[in-house]
Amino acid sequence: MPIAEAVRRNGRSSMQSPATLLQQEAALGDDPRWQLIERITASQTFGKTTRSSQFLSFVCERTLIGRADEINEQTIGESVFGRAAGYDPGQDNIVRVQASRLRQKLETYFHEEGSSEALRVIIPKGGYTPQFEATPTQLPVHEKRPSLVETPDNTVLNTVVATPLAGGKRRWLYILLLCILCPAVWELAYLRYEGPGASISLFGLQLIALPKSPDGPLWRELFQRGQTTLIVPCDSGLVLYERQSSKSVDLAQYLSGEGQAVPVINTSDSATNKANYRYTSIVDLQVASQLMALPEAMQGQTQIRYARDLKLDDLKGNNIILVGAKEANPWVELFEQHMNFAFDDKRDTYDFVVTNKSPQPGEAPTYKMVPSDPAHRAYALVALLPNLNGTGKVLIVEGSTMAGTDAASDFAFDGTKLASLLQPYIRHKGKLPYFEVLLQTSNIGGSAPDSKVVAYRIHQD
Repeated sequence: MPIAEAVRRNGRSSMQSPATLLQQEAALGDDPRWQLIERITASQTFGKTTRSSQFLSFVCERTLIGRADEINEQTIGESVFGRAAGYDPGQDNIVRVQASRLRQKLETYFHEEGSSEALRVIIPKGGYTPQFEATPTQLPVHEKRPSLVETPDNTVLNTVVATPLAGGKRRWLYILLLCILCPAVWELAYLRYEGPGASISLFGLQLIALPKSPDGPLWRELFQRGQTTLIVPCDSGLVLYERQSSKSVDLAQYLSGEGQAVPVINTSDSATNKANYRYTSIVDLQVASQLMALPEAMQGQTQIRYARDLKLDDLKGNNIILVGAKEANPWVELFEQHMNFAFDDKRDTYDFVVTNKSPQPGEAPTYKMVPSDPAHRAYALVALLPNLNGTGKVLIVEGSTMAGTDAASDFAFDGTKLASLLQPYIRHKGKLPYFEVLLQTSNIGGSAPDSKVVAYRIHQD
């Protein structure tokens, strides 16, 4: 497709003249960066992914003609994915989902078909403006120099690639290497079995000590062989019912069928009908997908259970991951009475309040989210607690908005900040403690750019 036609389809202003479009087409056609984009979109990797190709072409074209300031989630959704003008990205995150797929496609391309490309293009996480960079030049084997390799624990090791040896010497070198590597291979097998936190040693000399994965202990607690783990996303049909009927539904009412049998508006789109539908949010769907992809989840008995199908007994003998605040996932109510931080949606004032039951020095007794807040603050909570009979664990990932839930999910999966809070207790007790971590973030287009810890609690056994 001619570039001028492609960019017109991708939403370029109709105020531009045909002559201007042709000039830009000629300039782009001669640009090696655009030539790279054309090769990528014509590749087998992108051959059957029209949306990824259009996404990549759109953001790169805007960048290369000096209009990168126009690249944002709103314009991409409208220009590439056909969303209506002024649509709400907070309710429809098609762009974020497709951006993740595009990054994966680019990584695949440059590892396979495009491994010999002199240039590379990346879409940095947290934004959509592409960056072009030169591929590091690879020297021939006989020209390779000593290099520095950084191990996972930031220990730097010197590695030297030597020039090939003559036939006889090479054979003896192979035998020597085999003798040296056999113990190391055994150590690697042990490391794979034992997991992060083990070390690689050779003849009693420790070469590399791999630190424990910061988020590994959390998932190892929740996904264990021989024990079922239930992932429970929110019931968005319940939220629609609550908002349209201006009623809050607690767990007892939820279990009795409240929100499914009370007519509010005598139309086919009544609150009752909405409550009967099995909705969940896109953020909860992403959380469930990420959890199911964890190596720990794959080795256990992991199931996704809709909140309306959960039974009280399920919270006694299983590990549970509850996603969403009690407004959308009433099962959270069972554990909130044992928690220090409680979320409450004040429908009469349109405020969302987080109550800090026992404020510590420097903490506020309440944290509010109000519509008039220019900072668009939102709050999130990640909490690990025992299940109802103490035979398993319950992880609660909740937010005051979808952005809050997104922030809680990012915090749990990243693990770095969580590790910094819990490491002293893990070292002292030798195990992961029960905890609550309250986060503050910003609600930007329904997603959370970053978060910070505003308060936390460590619970003693």
